Amino acid sequence: MKKIIILTFITISSSKLFGQTEDSLSKSRMVEMSKEMEIMKQNLKPHQTENFVEYFKPELIDSFFKYIIRDDFDNLYEKSDELIKKNQSKNELEKYFRAVRMYYGQIKTYEKENYTIQNQWMSSNLLAGASYKVKFENANATIETAFDVIDSLTITLQTFLITTDSFTTINKFDTICNPTFDYLIDRDYLSLYNSTSKRFQEYTSLGKYEEFTKQLKGIDFSKRKQYKNRIRVIDGNLTLNIIYFISKSKGFLTLTYTEMGNGFYLEGLHYNPKT
Repeated sequence: MKKIIILTFITISSSKLFGQTEDSLSKSRMVEMSKEMEIMKQNLKPHQTENFVEYFKPELIDSFFKYIIRDDFDNLYEKSDELIKKNQSKNELEKYFRAVRMYYGQIKTYEKENYTIQNQWMSSNLLAGASYKVKFENANATIETAFDVIDSLTITLQTFLITTDSFTTINKFDTICNPTFDYLIDRDYLSLYNSTSKRFQEYTSLGKYEEFTKQLKGIDFSKRKQYKNRIRVIDGNLTLNIIYFISKSKGFLTLTYTEMGNGFYLEGLHYNPKT
């Protein structure tokens, strides 16, 4: 894979050309650089395409879905881009996709939604973007992918992002979150604090936590609905972000849990009163 490095040399002179001052020369150069940057941004913009036949074999993308469906994490990781490998180990990648299977279920179908192609910064390789409407056993979602196009026979995975449809209910998430809401409904804020992780308590003093809970008083959490969620693996630990819609007047509550040992511990609460 060839890398193209662009170096820009700027010379500074004390002489004045054609009656221009140093300030006007500087401003002129800034205008030129601004134009150059704009041209560069235009060159990096993604362009819609109906298919990838002109760039690589489209079935190469299908192979990545097959790896996921078959739990073939060796091939999935091997054919991932160095950007993924730099930030995530094979074990972390496997943990992520096993969690996706556990909560969303198996991928049943996936259909093309949008294809784009674009240049990459400091690389002669193209970047192919593909989004799909996906049906899991327990959820509908959009999956956004990006692939580094090395040649017509080789692509590597750069991005794989799952966004479930709004108001998708995952029963297993409710099971994890229900004890937290029981404390909130009973206004037993001390027990809720004691149920949080050690890391939460290290960074959030009881006094600071009590200040936060003042804005939760008077909110009826009994009619909550799951709104959005996100599965991640951070430092080798499975992390869940689950957003609940409370009401039009009371907004949203985001709960963050991290798996430790055999269970999940509350690591974050974020209240957003705006809808």
